[in-house]
Amino acid sequence: MPKIPTIRFSLLLAALLHGLAVSQTSDSAINMVVAAADEQPAAWRFTTSAPARNWFEPDFDDRSWSEGNAGFGTAGTPGAIIGTQWETPRIWLRRDFLLPDPLPPNLHLWMNHDEDAEVYLNGRLAHRVSGWTTDYQIFPIATAVREMLKSGRNRLAIHCRQTSGGQYIDAGLVSLAPAAASKTRWEAGRANAWFSSQPLPIGFNYVPANAISYTEMWMDDGFDPELIDRELAVAQTVGFNCLRVVLPFVVWEAEADAFKRRFEIFLNLCEKRGIKVTPCFFDDCVFGSIVDPVFGKQPEVVKGWYANGWTPSPGHARAKDPLVRPALERYVKDIMTAHRGDRRILYWDLYNEPSNSGMGSASLSLLRDVFRWAREINPTQPVTSGIWGGSQRVTQLLKHESDIITFHNYHPPDQLRNEIRDLKRLGRPVVCTEWLNRPFKSTVEDCLPVFIEEGVGALHWGMVNGRTQTDLPWGHHSAITYTGPWQHDIFRPDHSPYDPHEIEMFKSVIRGTAVRPRSE
Repeated sequence: MPKIPTIRFSLLLAALLHGLAVSQTSDSAINMVVAAADEQPAAWRFTTSAPARNWFEPDFDDRSWSEGNAGFGTAGTPGAIIGTQWETPRIWLRRDFLLPDPLPPNLHLWMNHDEDAEVYLNGRLAHRVSGWTTDYQIFPIATAVREMLKSGRNRLAIHCRQTSGGQYIDAGLVSLAPAAASKTRWEAGRANAWFSSQPLPIGFNYVPANAISYTEMWMDDGFDPELIDRELAVAQTVGFNCLRVVLPFVVWEAEADAFKRRFEIFLNLCEKRGIKVTPCFFDDCVFGSIVDPVFGKQPEVVKGWYANGWTPSPGHARAKDPLVRPALERYVKDIMTAHRGDRRILYWDLYNEPSNSGMGSASLSLLRDVFRWAREINPTQPVTSGIWGGSQRVTQLLKHESDIITFHNYHPPDQLRNEIRDLKRLGRPVVCTEWLNRPFKSTVEDCLPVFIEEGVGALHWGMVNGRTQTDLPWGHHSAITYTGPWQHDIFRPDHSPYDPHEIEMFKSVIRGTAVRPRSE
């Protein structure tokens, strides 16, 4: 599902600003060694009054300092995870941490700062930064300081200065180990051969007009095969050859057999209309108040509220709870085992926008697990999860585990083309599984030609506007009539096109790409 965008540095920009070679992370897995607040808030000693000059030394006595949980700053600062309020111009922090034996390789700082900061490790200056970030980034540790780190107890100390606007500081340590994809990850040659053997995937993300969420779509009261068939018939007239749809864990959990029968009906309806299906198991996105879906009657539409009844899957609490993990594994394997060789399935999208809507690194564990479960089933279709702008660790995992590279992009054509060309360097097929945001200049007229020229698949959001009210912009909560550009979808609820020219463009490019040239 589309996300409310946030301002953030790209990996390349962060690398240039902070002196970290891009190749160092593009071929490395980011593993947390000393947790920061984006994974597990740590207790620090801190003071906002100027301490003695040797405050950063390992044996300095900080027992008179206050104690608080990371991170430190003010609410509303972009990317901040506030554990302790900090509003003064300066703050000094200290904490002990343990390192294993042997030491993890290639240790770096993992830090979010607003603004200037000096970081000390075991009494030596490890790194100095100025300005600010809007999320957690990788920073190098001075070589001489890194060599002083030892197994057992070490000391981290930070001084941060605030000058204007928001303020925040937090840090941990990560290891940049060589990334090893799962043993059964498809070789690039196999992935490219698969991609070249079929039409360029041009399709849409699908929620029927009568459903306020995927939970409602798949429940007995919401599942409407006749309506779905009518809407897929409209899609067939355009020539779309694929769609993407999320499967809700809570419905499978409550009535697995009934849910699987509905899924079989849905696959048959799609096959009837010449449309292949990309199922998605998990989704972190939240647009209203529902962070943990329930099986039962879903909310009524609140007029003027974008996707007010949207539900994540399995829900934020379940995604974090290790006791639920066996049930999630049974869910994934139940569906995948039944369809591991199903020609109606185009590929499997394992997790939509992991870490979105405040989940952060809490999604990492489930993301790793769902890739592992999929590999154990070993489907004949490729598996993937889309790159969307979440945390660096999530992005790196997605790049190194996905058979084909999928991504989301709601930006103008120049930014879209730049991201495509960057992702093509990974040497695998590329498919954009979410795009089309007219207020953001992600339009059919401007962006569809980019996908065709680059030989990249494209599944826009969405098809027929309905109870999700995705004609409204992200975050729209007002009952006041919205008069700006229609955001998503290409058909109105009565199946008339929002813009007939867009439909003609889709028809034209799909006819022209029934057999497409080989990718570079």
